Amino acid sequence: MKYKKQIIIASLLVLLIAIPATLLLMQKPQETRSRAGASTTLSYTPNASDAQPLQKAVGDSVAFDVMVSPGTNLPSLVKLEMQYDPSLFEPAINPFTVNASAFPTIIEGPVILNDRILISVSIGSDPTKAIQQLTKVGTLNLLTKAPTNGAPTEVSFGTKSQVLSLAQTDNANDNVLSTTTPSYVNIMPAIPPTIETSATPSLSPTIEITPTVTLVPTQLPTNAPTVTTAPTPSPTIELTGSPTIIPTVLPTEMINPTEIPIPTPTFTVLATKLALNIFIHGIGNSGDNANPLDFAFSNKLPQNPAREVTVLIYDNRNQLSITKTGIITYDTNSGSFKGLIDIGNTLALGDYTVKIKESTHLRRLVPGIQKINPQATNVIPDETLIAGDINDDNKINIIDYNTIVDCYSDLLPAASCTDANKVKTDLDDNGQVNQFDYNLFLREISVQTGN
Repeated sequence: MKYKKQIIIASLLVLLIAIPATLLLMQKPQETRSRAGASTTLSYTPNASDAQPLQKAVGDSVAFDVMVSPGTNLPSLVKLEMQYDPSLFEPAINPFTVNASAFPTIIEGPVILNDRILISVSIGSDPTKAIQQLTKVGTLNLLTKAPTNGAPTEVSFGTKSQVLSLAQTDNANDNVLSTTTPSYVNIMPAIPPTIETSATPSLSPTIEITPTVTLVPTQLPTNAPTVTTAPTPSPTIELTGSPTIIPTVLPTEMINPTEIPIPTPTFTVLATKLALNIFIHGIGNSGDNANPLDFAFSNKLPQNPAREVTVLIYDNRNQLSITKTGIITYDTNSGSFKGLIDIGNTLALGDYTVKIKESTHLRRLVPGIQKINPQATNVIPDETLIAGDINDDNKINIIDYNTIVDCYSDLLPAASCTDANKVKTDLDDNGQVNQFDYNLFLREISVQTGN
């Protein structure tokens, strides 16, 4: 009996050790897959090393082409942070020239700081122009200002550098930049110019005569005496007698007897309701058009957890029967928006089709025929809404794109954006309109019209 008890205890110990180890092994491949999507690199040309740096002298101009290699990604937006030693370099008059043929849109910048230059560029509104091969982003232009004294200096990329992709294996908010490669410069002292001296002719002294001016004092007139005028006294008026108080007579308030109301019987009619479960691209457990099932980088804490939706119900002849609005609220557990929409009591028992619209998302047709029972709660199948309909016309086009660009604010304040448009263009609803909203829009634009 004692021997069996020891075997049981030993078996339990083995299980306690084996289970965590198994879970750890299961997690490791998942972590590798989540990082496998980042394969884009940034580098400079000329790509000089520390051992063989680029040779320059003080006062020279130096130009570096910034190159992006996409790997398995499809870059749509590149944010560059180019760093240098400010004691050795200074920006040229035109610090960065963009390769407009590959990146026609400058979203922000260039922003020139003490030791770095930042700029964000994109392929524009056409997703088919995504980068598919080694491409020049632009050229960094610097001027040398001091020698390095034999120790080459580095021109590198900062940690704020980002590359966003349109590939199906990527996510709208996923920075697919895997590695960056710096370049090195050795700056030599400038050769001093030769100065030629010539004989200077002797100068004759010049004598200047300054005339003397005698000042004669001016006699001021004697002050005249001041005449003081005595004030005229004002007469005093005295009041005699006591004031007479006249009492005011108030009317007597009449009190009417209280009437006791007779209650009227009421009849409660149950409302017909639709139970909705809506997923919204870029938020919670929802991806995007390019990769619907990957929501690892989607915003899990939306700034606006309650949203108004419009429900449109059509009969079997495809005639609009009823339109109602209601509120859906974000559920952190499901990563979706849920709500009960009261559609009144006018709808008869029957088969219908249902469409759902939210102000900045395309209208979507719920798949299948929905049998709606009056005076009951009808559960509607899950639906996913596509982001990007900024002006709420049920289309995603260049008008919506331009509004996002106007409200874009990562390095600088927005170019031209109202408070209302800032909320509308914040597609992932994190309180900022930046590269992630921009890239989400490009990944959504494959569907341009709602149902």
